[in-house]
Amino acid sequence: MDSTAKDALSLENRHLKQRLEEAQQQLEQAREELLSASQAQAKFEIQQHQALEQLVKARTEKMEQLNHALQCEVQQRRKAEQQLMFDARHDSLTQLPNRALFHDRLAQALRHVKRHPGDNLALLFIDLDKFKSINDSFGHNVGDALLIEVAQRLLLCIRDNDTLARLSGDEFVILLDSIDSRTAVRDVAERVISTIAEPYQLEGNSIYCSASVGIALSGRHQFETSASLLRDADAAMYQAKHTGRGSYVFFDQELHRNQLSQAHLENELRHALSHKELDLYLMPLYHLDQAQITGYEVLLRWQHPTRGLILPREFLPVASQSGLMLEVDRYVLQALEKAADQLQSLPSNVQLQINLSTDHLKHQTNLGKLMRVIRRLRARLSNLALEFDEQSLNQGFKQHLESIQRLRRLKVQIGIDGYGAGYSSFLALTDLDADYLKMDRQFVNSLIDSDRSQNLVKSFAAMARNLSYQLIASGVEHPKQVSLLRQLGCTQAQGYWHSEPLPLEEVIAHYHHVDL
Repeated sequence: MDSTAKDALSLENRHLKQRLEEAQQQLEQAREELLSASQAQAKFEIQQHQALEQLVKARTEKMEQLNHALQCEVQQRRKAEQQLMFDARHDSLTQLPNRALFHDRLAQALRHVKRHPGDNLALLFIDLDKFKSINDSFGHNVGDALLIEVAQRLLLCIRDNDTLARLSGDEFVILLDSIDSRTAVRDVAERVISTIAEPYQLEGNSIYCSASVGIALSGRHQFETSASLLRDADAAMYQAKHTGRGSYVFFDQELHRNQLSQAHLENELRHALSHKELDLYLMPLYHLDQAQITGYEVLLRWQHPTRGLILPREFLPVASQSGLMLEVDRYVLQALEKAADQLQSLPSNVQLQINLSTDHLKHQTNLGKLMRVIRRLRARLSNLALEFDEQSLNQGFKQHLESIQRLRRLKVQIGIDGYGAGYSSFLALTDLDADYLKMDRQFVNSLIDSDRSQNLVKSFAAMARNLSYQLIASGVEHPKQVSLLRQLGCTQAQGYWHSEPLPLEEVIAHYHHVDL
């Protein structure tokens, strides 16, 4: 091979080597670009994966938040529903079961004892004595605090399986489930009374309270219901109040008979009022020194078609318990309006005394109705007096005082009946500015045999003179009582010692024939 061929071959080899190097470089560049692209793709995929993860995480967190919020809302609604259910069946002040829940538990307990004749239950109806007076004297905040503490004390008197409920106001009731003896019930009742009687320290005040308890036991008859048991316990509670506050009474057959009799008498009284079957009578009031009639107290008599004469002491308690006192008083006032022309024949210095319920004083509507009637009567009868029971006046004295001040503007006299039994303070007497005090008949009843009663009457007479009140003795039945009253300074009296209440048509004739 010549040199020219060698040179050509060498040149070609260099060119091949050069192209090979270039190819290798291109391949290396392509490899690098591919690697870079692969890395970029991997990075992109990682970024996409991370972005997807972030999105999933964000959406998951949002779902968790929504789920948590939903769970909270469900829990809140459930809690609200539970609170509504609790509120609907519990007393808001004491948190005790209310009347509705108590009736359910009592009905359930009655079903149990009917299925298991060997088991018994007892119902204790508890009413706080003079709670209204405490409320009026110390305010509603103290009254509420007292009810809360009473509830807490009562819970300590019962077992876990018993039920304590607040029915309304100052009325509580205890269901003793599966009670084994009357003695066990008596023990609980005595524990309740003694526990409530302990003094209370409320808002810096020492408060004393007592309770009356009525007890009804199951198993007395097959038609027993929760309503009948509650009614019986309520009746026994009222009997406990009548026999003496701070005591308990078991409901029995005698109470049951009395309850039926009272219910029957109430219905008959309603009928008598609506059919004008009660008659107006007048009880003379005498001046002991002047030996003359100075007034008449207006009374009612009920001539029953089958029972005969029924006196006020028999039907007025029924009227009071059944909320009929306003109707009875309106009946009296209407009868007086009707008889006004006849009563005008009485001398102007002879007073007509009308005993009224303090229910007229409690509400403006009732007071307004009374004032309209009194205005009409005053236009025809100049010498009118309105008298109210002392004990009733003391219950809500401030409100009663405002109403009496309004009645005074009608130019009528004001009297306090049953004075001495209601513990009026001298300040209350001064505020009332009454014209006369009618002593409670218990002082006259014991006057002959009791030095203490004589001293009290003498003190009443001295106080009445010093405060310019008239003092009247009621229930006078014996001449010796009259003589003692004169000696003790009481100059006016009324009672059977000289005359029983007289029908209206006999009053004028009687007036002209009085002889002390």
